[in-house]
Amino acid sequence: IMLIGGLLGLGIGWLLVQGAAQAMGAFLPGVFLSPSAMLTAVAIMIGAGLVAGIFPALKAMRLSPLGAAGVIVAGVTMPAFRMVGAVYGQEVGLRADQIGLFLAAGVLGGALAQWPTGWLADRYDRRWVLIGVSAASVLVCGAPAMAPVDATTAFAMALLFGFVTMPIFSISAGGVLRVSSPKE
Repeated sequence: IMLIGGLLGLGIGWLLVQGAAQAMGAFLPGVFLSPSAMLTAVAIMIGAGLVAGIFPALKAMRLSPLGAAGVIVAGVTMPAFRMVGAVYGQEVGLRADQIGLFLAAGVLGGALAQWPTGWLADRYDRRWVLIGVSAASVLVCGAPAMAPVDATTAFAMALLFGFVTMPIFSISAGGVLRVSSPKE
């Protein structure tokens, strides 16, 4: 969030400097925003974002180590699927439109899983539900290596992948929220 806001501010600042350079070029010659100044601003934004995010992450780790670890794992797996999924789809022979459907199937699977996995996590020990969906995700990830993959199998595997991996975030975050106070 900090990076997006900072980049938006940097863009507005660049436009203002460009406008000032044109409007007051005779009075202030050489007004410009150098590439090194922009890179410095981006580095400061990234650094400030990391520092601002470390403290809540450490607090979550202290409250519920498993929950915090699950949030991190979920934060890595689904973006990786969306980034590498197109390459995988191309490797197994999917057309461009099928690759889009393949990636959408993962998101659909995750959306379909939210209610049943949330219900299970509320009724039973959240840690066991998390262990169950994690074990299922390992099985689903290994399945394509065991059999030939065509378009239908790829869509089914993406749907199942989303179904068992996307709820890891919500179950984990719910575990952290259950042990935190309203002030946290």
